[in-house]
Amino acid sequence: MLSIGSGRIFLATAPVDMRRGHDGLVAVVRSERGADPYEGDLFVFGGRTRDRLKILGWDRGGFVL
Repeated sequence: MLSIGSGRIFLATAPVDMRRGHDGLVAVVRSERGADPYEGDLFVFGGRTRDRLKILGWDRGGFVL
């Protein structure tokens, strides 16, 4: 179970290519948000049609997607 504790949740406003995995989404977080994905925040991404979401978060063992 992923626990965000006092972490924040960020919702991406621009659509993201839903074929991206955790490495690609980490690159989006760093380049577009200028954020550190290892701080325990959650990042929510939607595709072009907005019918699917991907949520990226860091847990002790690695990234959870």
